[in-house]
Amino acid sequence: FDRVLNQATQVLEVRIRTIARYQGKETGPGLVSKVLNNDPTLALLRVSDDPAEQQGFANLCRGVMEFLRNSSHHTFKVTSRDDEAKVCVMVDYLLGVLAASKLHGQP
Repeated sequence: FDRVLNQATQVLEVRIRTIARYQGKETGPGLVSKVLNNDPTLALLRVSDDPAEQQGFANLCRGVMEFLRNSSHHTFKVTSRDDEAKVCVMVDYLLGVLAASKLHGQP
């Protein structure tokens, strides 16, 4: 079931890059930090005008990248079907928030 975790986190990374129209080389946590800056006025993608909410969402995405993505991309990790389903639900939620985000410069 590790393939599900790998693909879900890869979709999250690609979606962040695509929605932000970001062409840089950063991946994983570096990409999240660049695109979802904690300061909404500096973020390429703004999910909230409230800096604490912007930072919280960025931390969730960074955590997914650091804890789930990195381990699934670099090692074989035995997981259960239930755990994989939970990860998919969480990533799906994050994708929904990203879909509603504002690109820098948009009202």
